[in-house]
Amino acid sequence: VEYNYIDSNACPNCVEEEPMSSKPAHPQILNIQDLNFFLGDRLAQFIVKDIRWSPLRVGIFAYFVFLLISIINASLSNTLLPNPNFRALLDDFYYWVADTVLVPLAWGYYVWIVSAPRIVLEELQATGVITLHKQELEQAHKLLSSHRPTYGAVALAIVTSGAALYQNAIANPLWFNANIWSLIAHSLLTGVKAYAAWVTLIRFLLNAHLFKVILTDVALHPLHPDKSGGLQPLGSYALRTTYPIALAGSVAAFTEYWLYLHGELQISFLFQILVALYLLFCPIVFFTPLWAAHSAMRRAKETLIIKISQQFNRDFSLAYKELTGPPKGLADNLEKIKHLQEMHSLAMSFPVWPFDIATIQRFLLTMSSPVFTIAIPLIINILTKLIT
Repeated sequence: VEYNYIDSNACPNCVEEEPMSSKPAHPQILNIQDLNFFLGDRLAQFIVKDIRWSPLRVGIFAYFVFLLISIINASLSNTLLPNPNFRALLDDFYYWVADTVLVPLAWGYYVWIVSAPRIVLEELQATGVITLHKQELEQAHKLLSSHRPTYGAVALAIVTSGAALYQNAIANPLWFNANIWSLIAHSLLTGVKAYAAWVTLIRFLLNAHLFKVILTDVALHPLHPDKSGGLQPLGSYALRTTYPIALAGSVAAFTEYWLYLHGELQISFLFQILVALYLLFCPIVFFTPLWAAHSAMRRAKETLIIKISQQFNRDFSLAYKELTGPPKGLADNLEKIKHLQEMHSLAMSFPVWPFDIATIQRFLLTMSSPVFTIAIPLIINILTKLIT
């Protein structure tokens, strides 16, 4: 079944409802604005809708807040400045690299991931690729109103905080484990940072399910310039979701390499887990939202091919009956059969994935970025040893 985009300006013969009628002109057509994407996350609603902060502003604000807390924590434990007994905060190279990258990234994408699906769906509806209906909207509303993603992120943040507490307790003397209170404070702060990362990752998967609910049927645009049947906005969204995961994976890989150089690799199990999670979730996050569109695009293509096939069978039967009839009747039926075969060839070439080759190339390059993160300093280190 194919739902076509309805434009009242392009339908001069349509009969409009009377102004006083309580029945809408197209009751089955719903707007994306009818969906509230913040139902299950009050914090995101406060940030985006109430105080209207952009993802960049949220990321920068979170970074300086956590930086200030870390400075206060180090100052109270007398480990802010270089100390012969502890690695001071100002000497902690990993902290400055990781927090400068990961904190703004996690909190910025946490805000972005809530708003991004609306933009994608509005673009798809504007081009006539999808049309929202009441049943789909109700399912999406139920999905978005669930608080389970928030509760799940809180639980995972607590687990992360506990893992950080254990790892930091057995680490070499550092500014954040100078005493028990500094250790606890830093571990709790790690859990708060991790909350944004976990809720973003869960939201990635939630959005993928949302697309699956809405993209039950699509109207393919095989000649669309995006070479993806008009669904390139979804492919671009999927690609952008891999950027923060790849960057986090690069930081984790770089940290593993740095700890290896300093003989601390045996206590860096938390970062080894992050690298493993990166290898697992990066392909999942990319392909999961695309799979929903793929299923709908494939169904639309198969429906069209079946219709052509059915018409071909009918016209072929008519042509067969004209074998003993007038030549003109047979020629007309054969001409139509020829056109049906051409239509079938065109339909077989219709895309069934909402991306092109360039998108896949960018995804593979993005996913391999942690390898380059380790390879570049490793090559530099080898060349330095050879030269010296």
